[in-house]
Amino acid sequence: MLTDTRLQGIGLTVFDMMGISEGPLRDWYSSIMFTNEGQTHHRLRSLVGKAFSPRSVEAMRATASGLVGERTARLRQAGGGDLVETLGDVPLRVMCNLLGVPEKDLDAFMSWVRALSPIFWIMTPEQISAATDAIRNLVSYTSERCAERERHPGGDLISALIAAEHEGHKLSRREAAGMVANLLVAGNDTTAGQMAC
Repeated sequence: MLTDTRLQGIGLTVFDMMGISEGPLRDWYSSIMFTNEGQTHHRLRSLVGKAFSPRSVEAMRATASGLVGERTARLRQAGGGDLVETLGDVPLRVMCNLLGVPEKDLDAFMSWVRALSPIFWIMTPEQISAATDAIRNLVSYTSERCAERERHPGGDLISALIAAEHEGHKLSRREAAGMVANLLVAGNDTTAGQMAC
């Protein structure tokens, strides 16, 4: 079924249902892998796949393990507690570390990503407003980081996304900034959602 071109995802149907017909939230959401099909999806996925090399994924292991070890040690010391709450920010901290986000910017990132988390469901008007503000701030921030990494590449995921090439294609700065936001929201949402399991 995954290879049958007659089947398609929901695209922007939920946004249409909520009345989000224009604006930065719709612009971003329409550009991510989740809402695209065919060649566009394949191109984006191939370029992101290049950035997630086995070495970069393995490099995340020590960060994730360290954070989880620190949090579970606190739980043991306290005699127990809520594991989901204790580990709730670990996925986002790992992603921010991978992206090269400075420690001083983590709180802002966390607030933006939390405001964007309801994006995969039907949102209230208040959630739409908060998500719109969050995506403006997040894409603006990641665009600046992309510009900085174009000038001074590093060992982080943003540098890898900018450098990734597949069949002569590269991500534009706008696509790279949008992809970073996509990875943060989707990576945090799915991983945090699996904690209880």
